[in-house]
Amino acid sequence: MKNGILTLKNGVPALVDGVSRLRDGSMKLSDGLKQFNDEGISKITSLLKNDVGDLAERLKATIKTAQNYKSYSGLTENMDGEVKFIYKTEEIQ
Repeated sequence: MKNGILTLKNGVPALVDGVSRLRDGSMKLSDGLKQFNDEGISKITSLLKNDVGDLAERLKATIKTAQNYKSYSGLTENMDGEVKFIYKTEEIQ
């Protein structure tokens, strides 16, 4: 039992050092994740919410309008038609 207590006593400094290194590494990881979010993920999600979100809403509206649109000039009852819309946007930079 005395040997076990002595081993424990001798191991405590290594345990304290390990816990300190773990704490420091955790803080560094936390800081890095915050920076990654601020400089990367937030910018990407902001673009998706604003630019792509607006485009998606416009495309949905165009599709909804086009569903029952069969002709530019009119059709007789014996005719069937189809209209295709071309949606032009500014270049993606």
